[in-house]
Amino acid sequence: LNESTVAYYPPDFFYSLMVKPKYCKRFRVKGDSMEPVICDGDTILVDCSPQEVIDGRVYAFVIRGQLKVKQLYSLIGGGYLVHSFNPTFPDEELKDDDLDTFHLVGRVRERQGRSSL
Repeated sequence: LNESTVAYYPPDFFYSLMVKPKYCKRFRVKGDSMEPVICDGDTILVDCSPQEVIDGRVYAFVIRGQLKVKQLYSLIGGGYLVHSFNPTFPDEELKDDDLDTFHLVGRVRERQGRSSL
């Protein structure tokens, strides 16, 4: 992920997603861990409102100072399973101890670029 950018969306767009525009930010993705769904250079719209993780959805988050975009699943014992769509990147587990350096930025709600979300 890189810098946030300003863009125009019609109000109906946010209404259809049931999100508030004031909580949304756009980011340019760097890296290929989420290909073929989200590609290097794509732009994503992230709903940064306070929220709980919904299993299987794609989120932007910071872990140990690094900003990442991944699919998250809650683990029964606490923490998250972190999944990349690109099969060359293995799944990772974030245990409760790891969550001290974890910050959920928000859920990815839209993607623009050469791939399909």
